[in-house]
Amino acid sequence: MIRLVLVVILAFGLSLLCFAAIKVTSVLLAIAVYGGSYPWGIEDVKFVVIRGLLMGLVFSSFVVIHYIRLRRRS
Repeated sequence: MIRLVLVVILAFGLSLLCFAAIKVTSVLLAIAVYGGSYPWGIEDVKFVVIRGLLMGLVFSSFVVIHYIRLRRRS
């Protein structure tokens, strides 16, 4: 059971990191193509947190479903 909790926490952390990487990469590409600077704001943080948590919810639901299926077999 502790492994399930750790995997769910890992899923949320990984999804937050992935969306942060997506946001940083897209901003860096926009700066490289269009030049200038990009003012970071609260909207950028909200983008990463909200979408990261939603993706973490999807990942963790798949993990829990897989965990339940494995427990039924044994």
